[in-house]
Amino acid sequence: CHVIGPNDWKFSPNGKFLLNMSKRKIKFFFDIHYPITDVREISSYISYTLKKNLTSHKKLIINGDIKMSEYVNKLMQKKSFLVLRLSKYLYLFLSVINKILIKIKIIKKNYFPISTYRYLKLNPKTNSIVKNNYENKYLVDETIFNTLKFFKKNGKF
Repeated sequence: CHVIGPNDWKFSPNGKFLLNMSKRKIKFFFDIHYPITDVREISSYISYTLKKNLTSHKKLIINGDIKMSEYVNKLMQKKSFLVLRLSKYLYLFLSVINKILIKIKIIKKNYFPISTYRYLKLNPKTNSIVKNNYENKYLVDETIFNTLKFFKKNGKF
């Protein structure tokens, strides 16, 4: 799950992903469903559990998901860019080649772990989760818009 949201002064890996994606002219990504959680939603749920005295339980909070191509389009906001959608099978092929290159000691780092291919293959569409009478407060589009607005306001984007 990709946790994003405004008011995050320290860049998380997900915040860096947003900025890096916005700066590249050519974008490489797998067009999969991408679950997104708003950091404010997590805070709201923690507050809710404390008020309701809900203890000893685990929750996965997801505002919803979006296809990566839609996500990139929302980030770019009509800027011109070239999109190359990569197949998960290409990733599998590259992971096998990478493994061979590591075995014959041409490279040292595994750039294409097979676990990522399995994730890409099994990646499901997710829905927002509502339990214990808790209702999600933020929609995916609102989260993306607010995050972009925050980054632009602070000169990061």
